[in-house]
Amino acid sequence: MEIPWDAIIIGAGLGGLSAAAHLAKAGKRVLVLEQGSGPGGYAHGTQRGDYYFDFSLHSMDGISPGGWAHAALRDLGVLDEVQFTRLDPYYVTRFPEHEVTAHADPVAYEAELIRQFPDEADSIRSLFDEMFAIYRETHRMRADGDMDLPGGPDAMPKRYPHLIHAITESWGQLVARHIRDPKLQAIIGTLWTYCGLPPARLSAPALALVWGSAHHYGAYYPRGGSMALNHALERVIALGGGELRYGQRVEKVLVRDGLVCGVRTAGGEELPAQVVISNASAPSTLLKMVGGEHLPAGYLTRVDTTPDSLSTFNIFIGLDRDFAAEGWPPHELFISEDYDLDGQYEAIQRGDWERVPLVIAHYTHANPDAAPKGGAVMTIMALAPWAYADTWGTKGDLASYSTSSEYQRIKQEVADVLLRRAEQHVPGLRAAARVIEIATPLTNAQYTLNRSGAVFGYEQSVEGMYLCRLTEATPIANLFLAGAWTVPGGGQSAALLSGMDAAKHTLGYLAGDPHVPQAEQASLERALGAPQGAVAVGQQAPEFRITAVGSGREVSLASSLGRPLVLVFASQGTTAAVGEINAAVRAALPLPGQATVASIFDFGNVPALFHGMITFMLKRAYKESAQGVPAGFDPADYVMILPDWSGQACKAYGIGGVEKQAAVVVIDRGGVVQGVFQGDDLAGQTMRLLQWM
Repeated sequence: MEIPWDAIIIGAGLGGLSAAAHLAKAGKRVLVLEQGSGPGGYAHGTQRGDYYFDFSLHSMDGISPGGWAHAALRDLGVLDEVQFTRLDPYYVTRFPEHEVTAHADPVAYEAELIRQFPDEADSIRSLFDEMFAIYRETHRMRADGDMDLPGGPDAMPKRYPHLIHAITESWGQLVARHIRDPKLQAIIGTLWTYCGLPPARLSAPALALVWGSAHHYGAYYPRGGSMALNHALERVIALGGGELRYGQRVEKVLVRDGLVCGVRTAGGEELPAQVVISNASAPSTLLKMVGGEHLPAGYLTRVDTTPDSLSTFNIFIGLDRDFAAEGWPPHELFISEDYDLDGQYEAIQRGDWERVPLVIAHYTHANPDAAPKGGAVMTIMALAPWAYADTWGTKGDLASYSTSSEYQRIKQEVADVLLRRAEQHVPGLRAAARVIEIATPLTNAQYTLNRSGAVFGYEQSVEGMYLCRLTEATPIANLFLAGAWTVPGGGQSAALLSGMDAAKHTLGYLAGDPHVPQAEQASLERALGAPQGAVAVGQQAPEFRITAVGSGREVSLASSLGRPLVLVFASQGTTAAVGEINAAVRAALPLPGQATVASIFDFGNVPALFHGMITFMLKRAYKESAQGVPAGFDPADYVMILPDWSGQACKAYGIGGVEKQAAVVVIDRGGVVQGVFQGDDLAGQTMRLLQWM
């Protein structure tokens, strides 16, 4: 029997719409199932009386050629159908002692910063140059990946030197390499609220890419709001013969013989398909819809334990004053009560609403149809935690939360604080308000079913972005992901790109191209060849703490949490296995944040008299191995030689006999043992397990 759908897409957020549109344009039969009443996910808009409110869209970066969004929309014809207004100025940022206009022209913005901080002129220019270089090299890496250029990890530092340098840095570290003045550091980092983490924790490229795309290739707003974009994508899908069904929640992704074969809706209807793409959250898709029995345990740990991003608190206001005619200049005003951005993040986490940074978006310049003549629409946005006030007064009971008097009290209390603060910058705001709508993190979760009401998917931390983030591919060969939980991360443009990439994966699978995921991965016998008495698969790994020879870096289980850890237990006679495993891991996972590989040598029975000589030999081995690390990488991240002088680590892991055969223990991001191997093909067994962790 012919399967009616080439692909079923779960969720009509921008990632799902993008995937479906690209597939429909390629002639594939697609069905989009959305649990809500309309398209867009977070990028949805609604009419409230005479006023149109966008739920999340303030602006889109990079609509012009070379920008993120342009690449995703160009081939679909959407850019010819939707009118985009370039925002100029892009935004204004207001601090206690400074107000800075971020002009649409990046050179003009640079000049504005230099005017206010003349002693930092060269530093400002060098930072701008590096941020643009990071953006350019990331774009280049995507293009190189499509061409499958030779060279592998060894070529990365030469091809993408600025990106490789920055990818292991926080935003704070990158800026501090250029800018000395802490107040200027804060001003330049204004857009951190678009990424959800403060400078000390935010991935440097995460902000540099948003910054580079918006400042170099423009920030835009669509005439008609996000719904104009959503409807344009709907039309592409319909013209290609695709179908969209709203009010259809997918309850289960059906799996047979290691492959997905369709979905089952909450209404009990089973719909077969050759491929499933989920734009729902990764935790919901993989932990609930698919189920742990079909996926590798280490992959499930990664999906479940990677921290979710913050949510938002939004106040949507319809006004009877024409603020544009009164000279209100910016599309967005960013308000900070101080220059301590990391402290502001802490204020968000504890719900200190007097200190959290605010964003006031004014839509009437770019979308005059959002309000009646003589009126305006503004939105006040603040990042917000899910757990505030015992989950916003509900104590975790979300059933009919909106009717809870305690929830309503807390919501209004927070809104009153933010409105009062906003009115200090927009005098007369409350008096001019005719419609006010309030949305909390619980509102976000209701409309998208995102865990914790997360708006950026997983946190966009140094450890959680780009090559360290979930990709569109999964361990199931014909199941793909789209949206903020995957590469390249949160934001409307990023979601559109993720959908385009999921569509490329799908077309490759349908064409029969070789595909990395292996259906048999989920049923891999993880303890095959394990030494007798070794630590058991599925148990928490024992702690160890050893100082690495050569680098002096302390390595422990605790220091490695958040990334997969490969422990190679070896002796002088079995060191060849160490090199083979390192080479195999780095060929597939070239960045240190993707996995840690450490070699443990048991010297518990060696008299202390010989420790100095052994250390000398190990240091020489470190130097030799470090020479093989590509330029631009820190050898300390890649060569970890751990002398176990007491023998406690080997005993704790139950590893013996390494003088004859090396052994490997693979530990997932949560510190749980997922594989123990000793014997032949250690590199192959390690990689079969590691690739989905």
